[in-house]
Amino acid sequence: MKNNSKRNLVKHAIKQFCILLLVHLVAMLVYGLFLSNSVAHMVLDEEIAEANLAVFWFGIVVCAMFSVIYTKADVSFVDYRKGLKESLRAGKSFWAIFREKHLAKDLVKVLVFAFVQIPFLIFSFFVDLSLVLPLFIESFYVMNMGSYLMTGNPLLGILLDTLLFGGIFILFRLLFLFLSCRDVKKEMI
Repeated sequence: MKNNSKRNLVKHAIKQFCILLLVHLVAMLVYGLFLSNSVAHMVLDEEIAEANLAVFWFGIVVCAMFSVIYTKADVSFVDYRKGLKESLRAGKSFWAIFREKHLAKDLVKVLVFAFVQIPFLIFSFFVDLSLVLPLFIESFYVMNMGSYLMTGNPLLGILLDTLLFGGIFILFRLLFLFLSCRDVKKEMI
């Protein structure tokens, strides 16, 4: 049984890795289309702090949007709601349901989020990050770059970015789980 759950977590991690690569690509495209010129002009006008802050907030917005979309889709499946109904009928508390159904997988998501940044972490140790003429790797990791720029240190940047993502994701997970539990309880009456 333990091997099966470990195998499921590994499959989940691979799935999350692929999803996060896609999210990075989408963030790169959105940033390139709508924000990159404004940020580059800020840097050229020597408004470095404002440019860094804009990229930082862009990353937070991307994390929040990803968290909302992913979590909303996750709790919308019929099987999920059926399992939730069974857990509530069994008298499990909100926190017990969260630990049982989400905690391990959500922690894997956060670890994969950090793992995906390792190439950028290594890159940022050797190269000063640029918002004016970014290389492909800088553009690809633009949703993470704000934390690196705000802290001025790659290790603190990855730590801050991972903590922000984990906090945002788990906050939305808890919110949607609470709303789903409330809806399922209403259906049960």
